[in-house]
Amino acid sequence: MVLGLLLNGLAVLNSDLGLDVHVRLNVANDNSNDGDDYPWGPTRWSEGDIQSPAPSGEYDGYIGPWYSSQFAVGVVSLLGIIGLSLLAGYVPFWRREPAGAAFNPMWSALVAWSPCLMFATGRGYDEAILALILGCSISWLWFVDGSKVRHLRLGILMMATSILCVLGWKGFGPLASLLVWILVLATGMLWLTLDGYLSRSNDMPMTQRPWVMSSASFALTLLAITATGALGYGGTFSVVQGNLGTFLLSIIFAFLDGIVLFLIVGFCLWPFIISNPSLRNARGRVVTMVAVFCAVLAAGIVAYIGALWTLESNLWGISLVQCMMLLGNNGRYATILVLPLLMLLHLCHQSEGASSASEPPLQHVPAKPLLLTVLLLLPLVMFTSFHGQQLWQEDAGGALSDALDVENPTVLLIADNSLAMHSLYVLKTEADLSGDLNLSGYWRTPNDALSFLNSTSVDAVIIAPGADFDLDDDLWVQETAEASPFTLSSWSTSDKWVLYLPS
Repeated sequence: MVLGLLLNGLAVLNSDLGLDVHVRLNVANDNSNDGDDYPWGPTRWSEGDIQSPAPSGEYDGYIGPWYSSQFAVGVVSLLGIIGLSLLAGYVPFWRREPAGAAFNPMWSALVAWSPCLMFATGRGYDEAILALILGCSISWLWFVDGSKVRHLRLGILMMATSILCVLGWKGFGPLASLLVWILVLATGMLWLTLDGYLSRSNDMPMTQRPWVMSSASFALTLLAITATGALGYGGTFSVVQGNLGTFLLSIIFAFLDGIVLFLIVGFCLWPFIISNPSLRNARGRVVTMVAVFCAVLAAGIVAYIGALWTLESNLWGISLVQCMMLLGNNGRYATILVLPLLMLLHLCHQSEGASSASEPPLQHVPAKPLLLTVLLLLPLVMFTSFHGQQLWQEDAGGALSDALDVENPTVLLIADNSLAMHSLYVLKTEADLSGDLNLSGYWRTPNDALSFLNSTSVDAVIIAPGADFDLDDDLWVQETAEASPFTLSSWSTSDKWVLYLPS
């Protein structure tokens, strides 16, 4: 566990912050306007809109006070993974063996050694913090076994509230978040009432079968989100309207990416699942409640990732496959489920029908599948910690900052649609985070760049990797050109970014 946390620290040192983090840094630190507005415009532009560096559109979502600097973001991200790892190792009192320890480092190691969460930590993303918030929903089960109805009611309230917090953090409106909170709370209380009624005539009613209930909840949640989006409601989910086929295809791959790859494989959980076949026979109120909670959240995350892929592929004019390759790390959203999922494993082992005296403890798994998983993930862990993920945009922004020596400078980024505005904000972080230099940043596609240059005075031009555009050698001189750093998403360093200054 300790080594894993040290590797997370290396990942923070060796990685550049993520694109979304740079956007939030600019929203939080730019002094040119009051409020949480995008200083150079929002990151999403509809077809026909023309970007200009004017504050527009309030940022949706929560920006923590640690977004005061890049260093602070890295420190808080590392503290988040440390706290999450320690909580993952806390063993519920009813799960401990006689005179057993309250802390099991094996469960902590599953979190600390996860390359998926290590990637998120190194890039300064909020996944570890969100996982801590979501972990509060099951924290009561560390101290009580949940057998009393009042405990279950408290658990339902905490689960609904944790979902409310996550939705607000991710930028869903207050009304939508509150409606979801009420729906989760009301559904949970209805289930508890129905279970109490059915339990009078049946010792183990359908309401206490976790896999049946969770499968039904997963399907119903996806259906409800799809229907809401198809009617044009739900913010990001409204993209389903007019794009139903693309969305349905995207959620299949979102499930494989987020739930299977990032969560089950990324945390080495699948050996624990397959090594205990009796888990399929788990029964009980508490295990069912936690299983349904995980299923509902998993469905929401899968639908959210699918909606993002559908939306961005439309805005950028690229295929769904290209968008999934570009935004495949959206699967990291599923990592926030790690604490509820670990609690579910504890509960499954403890519930009726899932364990017996002859069975091995849950933490003892067959060596072969565990070794195979570790060997598969080890190269990713080593790459993420020792090499990290770098951004060409940070290098270009540093070169831009060194090259500009005029008042109120203007820079043009020539790049294709995908992630262009995110790239522009990374340049701003490096060149003028506070906005004190009054730097104006524009983005244009290669098709629109020439007409812009003919009509606007520009002090620097940056051509992004892969953008096909030639400047007039009589008017512009190449200042800097560097190959893009190797990343897991690009698999190439052949493309260059180029900084030009007026001749």
